[in-house]
Parts: sequence; C-alpha cells; structure tokens
Amino acid sequence: MKKIGYILLTLFISINSFAQNTNLTSFVGNWEWVNGNETFKLNFFIENEGISGNYKLVEINNGVEIIIYSSKFSIADTGNYTTGFSGYSDNGVLMGGRITDSSWKWNGENKTKTGSLAFTILPSINGQIRATWKVSKLSGLRVGDEILEFVIPTDIILNKVN
Repeated sequence: MKKIGYILLTLFISINSFAQNTNLTSFVGNWEWVNGNETFKLNFFIENEGISGNYKLVEINNGVEIIIYSSKFSIADTGNYTTGFSGYSDNGVLMGGRITDSSWKWNGENKTKTGSLAFTILPSINGQIRATWKVSKLSGLRVGDEILEFVIPTDIILNKVN
C-alpha cells in the first residue's frame, strides 16, 4: 500500500510540474520592440518553476549592434549572472512578477530600481505573436525627495522573434 501511495504522489507531482511548465512555455524565447534604430530585447527562460529573463537596449549603427544597457552582468567572482526580471503565470497568457531596472545612474553612480512587471500575450496578427510589457513603480520607492522614473520602457508591445 505504501508503494501505491508513493507512486500516486510521484505521479501527482510530475503532472503538476508539467502543468506549471506548460503555463510558462508560451513566454520562453526572445521578444523585441523596435524604436527607430534602437531595439529593446527580452530573453525569457524557465528557472526554479517560474519565468526569469534579461533585457537589453541596443542601437544598430551601420549594421553593428551596440549595447546601450543590459540587465545581464556577471556577479563578481561567482561565475553567475544577474537576471533582470522574474515572475510566474497560472494561465500561459499573463505573467506577473518583479523587475529590476539597473540601467540608470543617480549622481554619477549606477543604481537599481525595482518595480512590478505585467507581461500579457496578445492574440497573434498574421501569425506574429505579440505581448504587452507594463512596468509599474512600487509605492514608496524614493531617493531623497525625488520619485525616480524607470529608464527601461514601461508600456510597449513586443513581437516574439523565436
């Protein structure tokens, strides 16, 4: 009887993990928003039963991609890299999570700003998968008396590129 219980528990956990990952796979891959000669790029991947990812803004100059800023950078002496955002989805359409904007400077120093992220996959148009990206401030986030704005885009529509 113990073996049957163990088998059922293992089966339940496997089915539950599969269902969770199925809800996440629609986000996985690369997404882009083009604004003139600049492109905001996202990379989503599954990590720790949730979605994580990185972003970067690049400028295309004579066919050469120049990184303006990126959320992915090496953590000193660890061999690990930072992630720019993480979240979770119950339905494979809306992902809610947390984002760290590490792309701005304050008084000449690199700083970060944390906010909330809502990423919603939209109906495709002519086979193109699209999604909204909305970043919001967390209440009470201030340096001195000034409420800091995000440098990263806060309300855009991206296209999935692979």
